[in-house]
Amino acid sequence: MATLDDLFFGSARVHLASVPGDVVRFRAEEWEADMSDAALATTLARSRRIAAEPGGPADVAVPCIPAREIVLREGVAAASSDVSDWPEALRGPLLKVPAPKPPSSDEPDEAGGDGPRLAMLHAVASGTRSCLVKVGGEWWRLKGSGNHDQGFVLRVNAATPASGPDRPGKPAYRDLRGSAFAATAVRENFMTALVGSALTPLGIPAANEARGVYHYSSPAQCPLGLANPEVRPACIVERTFGDRRLGSHVLAGLELLLPALLDEARLSPRALRALFPPKRFSQTAGQPAAASAAASAASDDDGNGDGNGDGWPPATTAELAYFNAQVCQAAMLPGGVEVALWAVPEQYHTLVDRENGSFTLDATVLADLSSFSSSSSSSSSSSSSSSCPPPPLPLLPERPPPGDDYPQQWAVGGPRPMAQEWRPLWDETVRSLAAALEAINKANDDERGGASKKPVCVLGYLFGGLGRDCGRFLRELHRLRVSWGTYQDEMCRRDLDEWHCNAHANNMVLLTEEEGSRLRSFLSYLDLDMAFDDETFVDTWKATAAAAGDESPKEAATAAAADGDDDGEGDKEEAHKKRRKAHDDLLLRESVNFMEVLAGGDSSNGVPQIARAVVDAQSANVQAAKTALYDTLILAFAEEYSQQEEGESSFEFDPQLHAAAYAMCKLAVIVMADFVA
Repeated sequence: MATLDDLFFGSARVHLASVPGDVVRFRAEEWEADMSDAALATTLARSRRIAAEPGGPADVAVPCIPAREIVLREGVAAASSDVSDWPEALRGPLLKVPAPKPPSSDEPDEAGGDGPRLAMLHAVASGTRSCLVKVGGEWWRLKGSGNHDQGFVLRVNAATPASGPDRPGKPAYRDLRGSAFAATAVRENFMTALVGSALTPLGIPAANEARGVYHYSSPAQCPLGLANPEVRPACIVERTFGDRRLGSHVLAGLELLLPALLDEARLSPRALRALFPPKRFSQTAGQPAAASAAASAASDDDGNGDGNGDGWPPATTAELAYFNAQVCQAAMLPGGVEVALWAVPEQYHTLVDRENGSFTLDATVLADLSSFSSSSSSSSSSSSSSSCPPPPLPLLPERPPPGDDYPQQWAVGGPRPMAQEWRPLWDETVRSLAAALEAINKANDDERGGASKKPVCVLGYLFGGLGRDCGRFLRELHRLRVSWGTYQDEMCRRDLDEWHCNAHANNMVLLTEEEGSRLRSFLSYLDLDMAFDDETFVDTWKATAAAAGDESPKEAATAAAADGDDDGEGDKEEAHKKRRKAHDDLLLRESVNFMEVLAGGDSSNGVPQIARAVVDAQSANVQAAKTALYDTLILAFAEEYSQQEEGESSFEFDPQLHAAAYAMCKLAVIVMADFVA
């Protein structure tokens, strides 16, 4: 039967083999950023395609993090290989391999090319290239342990043809799939330790704890050979405390379950309209003013008195705040005001404004259900709630899912009936949710003395809490002057302005219920292998421009260097200011991108495409409720991100609502349990 480990860490089983290689133990005090010219040259070399072997073609792209190298401190002769306090099964490199063949099979049973299979390990998939292993009651993450069960795969990327004078295309190149690399593995360990040391005391938990690196050495695991250490596969080894992702597991499951969590018979369009500020309906997204005014009037009343009309449901949060990376460029308006351009309807272009290195959110078009979520406080810190009076009860008619109807579970291949092993845990969680909702209603009755109840919304509390956890983490990360990983390199198409960005929903992980209650939150963070700070930031995209012929190599190296060339202190200071401004722009892009993703404008958030038709077929009233919830999430994110005091949070913890919200999260994860994000 499914257990809480299956629920919070993963349930798609994988198999591991021991393979040749070496292991490095990470100790934070032994590592530092190298500010030397030689190290800068190493970083800049990755901004161009490299050769796998001396004299070979320079056709391999590797990640180029725009930051100085992380190296052993002076006086540390070599990284430690002493992992004697690790579980014995993890003291050498492991690789994901196919499941063992049945005893009757005549096919050879390969174990990744080398080494015995460790059949007794309990391991589960974590995305395409990673897995989690439980040994001795502890969970460990092996990030970069093979592309599914195929080992390390050499991918050949076809050339992209030119499509115009400003879109020259891109030559063919090769890259390695399923692995980390020496530089990114050390960076993940280093930044995880650095960020964790600052954020953990503030009650912002990391999902991982830095431990070390595997380096693979067998030709069977090194498709690009061993001659160039830049292309040798590596695996990041960490302790881990969870793996269910905010986007693909929590939000996706909640969207699919929403009709079962709400009593649709009691969802009144008029009451749902009252959740939104009036400005939301002043114009309808995507329509000319005259047509939208008519649609807005129709949405007030279509003649049957239910308040439902052609303008219903309202424009979604993603439609209001959909961020298109190709058009979200810094633009200078008259008067020198710098803004971010959003691909949103004209009347909502002020939803997010970028000015003086920060963004502002137009809260006057967003619903805020978290304002009505606490049974112990009626205060609201949202700027939108003043323009939206408390709606009539019920705010949202919440309920536990029907006990006699198990929903489908979703995997990459599509839906299937809920597996028998999950049903006992589903039943138990449904009962917990029913009890929690009953306790909340009773407490509300007792507090009000049987008088008219104050609006209470568990889903509003949950979505507000998720937004606040995301906003609080990113605020404190940026307070450290650290980017999560927003940059461009040789893997990006310059003509399409493609970007890497780690600021997305699947890099936030659901805490176990015990930890979530202890920390009064829901989420932890992970994936810092692309993270960098402003002091070590290197503008590697300038070097790529030089490789493309856009500027000279000397100009590129000067612009990329942390403090410029040696022409004088004034030049150094000016270069330093430019570098800091470039880093500030990346942080701003990162914050707006994260908000766009959380709004539902990205594939890492919400249901996978294979289930999109099911969600799109939900009733207009359910879709309106969902929009109000995503509004709440975005508003909470922006409010939390803008808090000025270190560690401060506006989140009002309520143990009863928290328990009910966690029950809903657990049901959501069960629905998406075998979806490998």
